[in-house]
Amino acid sequence: MIFHQLPLGKTEKTVSIEVTVNERIGPAYDFLEVNQIPGKTVFYELVKTVLSRYYAVEYHDSVAKLFKESYAYAATAELYDSASHRHFDELPHHGLRDIYQTKILKRRRAIKKYAKTGPPFPCPLYIQEKILENIIDKSSGDADIIMVDGARRIIAGCLCRLRTMDVVLITKKKLKG
Repeated sequence: MIFHQLPLGKTEKTVSIEVTVNERIGPAYDFLEVNQIPGKTVFYELVKTVLSRYYAVEYHDSVAKLFKESYAYAATAELYDSASHRHFDELPHHGLRDIYQTKILKRRRAIKKYAKTGPPFPCPLYIQEKILENIIDKSSGDADIIMVDGARRIIAGCLCRLRTMDVVLITKKKLKG
């Protein structure tokens, strides 16, 4: 199954992502307990921000309840320019402004630092929108995913002209395989 990133934020509207699952890591909550980037507490706050910003929903229950019966998978994301649906190594760009315009100096510096350091980058984290279905009060497609953490690393990967990046995907149910 190929998962598709929903175009919710600025990064998601710049970079189209198709994710293919490689292997199961284990239960999502267990993964979040030991994952250092961004860490369980920060991840939970990021999910709450996504819910608030893009779905206009406040969430106050525990992260354990939200990710109960969810699973973490190592996956590969294919990176495409949203406008042309071409890989970034096929496009004539020279710098950050050619790919991603932001006026936030701190964000530009972080992206450039990641790009200068180069791959491999820490894995961006995605969740299947199905996890949020009951909270956002809408039905979602099985292949719809949302970036929770990693926008700067994704843009840095595009600057480095990567075609793929390793990511972690958290899904509602166990996938076959």
